[in-house]
Amino acid sequence: MTAATDFESDQPRPIRIGTPLVLLLVLLALLMGGLLTFAVRGQDQVAREAARTIAQAAFNAERDGLENLVRDYSWWNASVENLIFEFNQEWIPENLDWMVENFGVSRIFVLGPDRTPVYASLNAEPVAKQDPAWQVPLFRALVARARSLPEEPGASLSAYVTFDDGVHLAAASKLLQESDTSEHPPYPDKGILIVTKKIDDAFLDAIRTKFRLAGLELRAGGQADAHSAALALNGPRGETVALASWPPPQPGTKLLEGLILPLVIAFVLVGGLMAVIVARARRAGLALQQAFDARVAAQQELEYAARHDPLTDLPNRALFLEHLASAIAHGERYGSSFTVHYLDLDGFKHVNDTFGHPAGDQLLRGLANRLTGIVRAADIAARFGGDEFAVLQRGSGDQKDAGLLADRMIRAVQKPFEINGHSVHVTLSVGIAFDTGGGDPEEIVRKADRALYRAKANGGCCFEFYVAALDNSAIQKVAGKRRQPSHATGDE
Repeated sequence: MTAATDFESDQPRPIRIGTPLVLLLVLLALLMGGLLTFAVRGQDQVAREAARTIAQAAFNAERDGLENLVRDYSWWNASVENLIFEFNQEWIPENLDWMVENFGVSRIFVLGPDRTPVYASLNAEPVAKQDPAWQVPLFRALVARARSLPEEPGASLSAYVTFDDGVHLAAASKLLQESDTSEHPPYPDKGILIVTKKIDDAFLDAIRTKFRLAGLELRAGGQADAHSAALALNGPRGETVALASWPPPQPGTKLLEGLILPLVIAFVLVGGLMAVIVARARRAGLALQQAFDARVAAQQELEYAARHDPLTDLPNRALFLEHLASAIAHGERYGSSFTVHYLDLDGFKHVNDTFGHPAGDQLLRGLANRLTGIVRAADIAARFGGDEFAVLQRGSGDQKDAGLLADRMIRAVQKPFEINGHSVHVTLSVGIAFDTGGGDPEEIVRKADRALYRAKANGGCCFEFYVAALDNSAIQKVAGKRRQPSHATGDE
């Protein structure tokens, strides 16, 4: 009995690992679940913000385009002559209705100086001046805001308005004369031009396709559900008129859905756990990178649009002044030189009035192509607005080089432009200013502008150099009054 008892006491006791292992696996599962939930929410949030940034950029681009369009038609002598001074019904089809055919404009409203209706149309069809659309509260609020706009080129506003046929993006601007050259005197109380684009399926389809916002829809006066992303479309008083709603991309959630079954199998088959985690983590990183890249791309597109002219794709005035400031700093440090050429077309207004604004736009694009073909890669050609351009000629500070470039540009413009089967002839005037060591980009541009005005005063189709005498001359006093650029689509 004693021997048997001693033998049994010497047997190793069984090690119970079941409970600790289960606890370890549960803790590991909880830890991984928490990490995955955090990662999923982070990825979904990044994707959601990226999609919202893209949607904001898309609707901003539509808003800016419509404001540019209404400014182009409101700052035009022909509009004032034919809509305010003497209403001309025959003028409308080839001018106002052109916006409907080429830019998708839905409604057009014209208010006279006394704020009474002058003209209204829906899809290029005239409607009665007593149309209920004039009494829509949001539309009346838009008109009230438009009345307070400053009476200067480029002043406009936009907002979303609800009519009986749906939500519209509306833009308004005062009808202004480019110059007081007509037989009518300037009129103190300005008329107002308002154009709208309906936010319909065609409008939304264009955004869905271009910006890859699948499922984008309009919720007029409603709220987006908890699983949708939304962008508020505000009315004239800042109130939400409608919501642009879309199902946001959920790379994290889709990733988690794909991980559930593999993780269950992985916990059963411990050997495959790490392989599944690594593979899914790589996919998660790729989804996160794609969402980040989309957001960066949207931001870069917005920054590019803010620094370039939308019609010609040339640098705008702001970007030109940045290059000019850089050239000044480089010259002060290394002794390099540069020349500024200020350009203006002679007879461009006649082209607009004779052939219409689309032809004027083609002419400006053609001029931009010719300028970029003439200047060197190191030089900068920019559009300031209307028919005014500028060229920064680097590495040149003498009249000979500057004159040769100006002469090449003038001769290039003298060649006719072929537009819609017509040979259009214009000429170019150039004002030239050199780096004087002042360090002020705006002052150098103003000097080139004074020289340009001298060239225009001498009959145009020539170039003139800035000299100090222009600052005290009668020409300078006239040039001090800002010249109004000829109207064209895409003005800043």
